Amino acid sequence: MINIPKQLRWEYRKLNRERLSALKGAFCSDIMYFRMPKVASQTITQALNEMENTNATVIPHSLSPAMVRRILQFGEKSFRFTFVRNPYTRFVSAYKWATRNNIDPLGYEVDVQQHSIISRYSSIDSFAVALPSIYQEHRKHLLHFIPQTEWVTYKGQLLIDFWGKLETLSESLTLLSAEGFNLPIVFGANTKNSAPSMAVENNDEYAHRYGLSDDARHAISTFHENDFSVFNYKK
Repeated sequence: MINIPKQLRWEYRKLNRERLSALKGAFCSDIMYFRMPKVASQTITQALNEMENTNATVIPHSLSPAMVRRILQFGEKSFRFTFVRNPYTRFVSAYKWATRNNIDPLGYEVDVQQHSIISRYSSIDSFAVALPSIYQEHRKHLLHFIPQTEWVTYKGQLLIDFWGKLETLSESLTLLSAEGFNLPIVFGANTKNSAPSMAVENNDEYAHRYGLSDDARHAISTFHENDFSVFNYKK
């Protein structure tokens, strides 16, 4: 019997329910959506929940990348999709979330662990430079910094049928709903963050705004090399 700390038992049971639900969905769903960490996935999840006559499965990112890839492989007969984000803006978003002040020490384990690891560094710049060297040791606890391609590719092959970009969410949803994809996502009036069209910032301006040095930017671009190339982002 596994001895699980009391404060983590609910999370453990929840994780197992999510794993079983996603595995079941891989064999019987028409649509499979993977919630990419730090890519505003709540909007798409809510839209899928509001759709009628659609057998859809949402794959949570609380699972490991290996488990997500296996589920996507099992679900090859389903229409599989996700949304991605510019690696620079995703990194900054993940850093700001991980270093916020209101983290519950008995809350979500990944949040607690990420905060513990990242707080060892004096700035976003120093953490960005250090990330490539500490990633293998701490990857289990750096959920929001895992490269996007690590979740949805295997041996260089995409395991999804469609990917859209957060920066052009409205346009991506139009493509997703177009003939050939047969996935008419219609947002209700109360849908949170309803299909915003986010302006794509110049990477130089964005890096300057958040204090990313040339070394930090180089570290991010190198660490997320596959994200830039596979999802067509400029460095």
